[in-house]
Amino acid sequence: MTKDIFWDLENTTSSLNITIRDVIPSLKPDEKEGKFQLRLATRGGNVLISLDNMAVHSIGVQFLDYLHTLFPDHNPLEVEEDCRRSARVIANLNNLSIQILLRECDLVSWIDFLWYMKDARLIRRVFDNCSQRCASQLMDDLESSWSNINPDTASPVLIKKGREAMTSILATLHRLIREGQIPDVLGLDNE
Repeated sequence: MTKDIFWDLENTTSSLNITIRDVIPSLKPDEKEGKFQLRLATRGGNVLISLDNMAVHSIGVQFLDYLHTLFPDHNPLEVEEDCRRSARVIANLNNLSIQILLRECDLVSWIDFLWYMKDARLIRRVFDNCSQRCASQLMDDLESSWSNINPDTASPVLIKKGREAMTSILATLHRLIREGQIPDVLGLDNE
């Protein structure tokens, strides 16, 4: 019986190069606050790499820069839609879960997030789970901050603001799921 080899190591005086074949990468928050674990899994084992927020952000930005190279037929206007996809789960949360998430995130993040998402169903679900006064304030602030600015054609600075709000709200959702305050709609227990 022969053992499959999935790793190649090349050690030079200035670097160590590792080639991993048939890898399945996954990225998830680590137990330590502000850290992430990048897991490179193969049938032959795993490599775990600990990354801080800036490293994950840098990888994400680099991916967006190479998106057109990796997927030449990919429409650049779809990049933002791809970024929004994971956050759409919020519209499917039950009412209590949305209310808990609303309390845990600041108003400015919600305003920027709702603008960036440009999803009428999501906006309706959030407003339906606010008090009338809060929903009115959210709507007024949303209109005064973002009226007539399309997140798909906004400047990179404004798009970044929307993405950061989305990332913040999703990080809070992940934390609330890990703490057991919100049901695991993301499948975090399966990771």
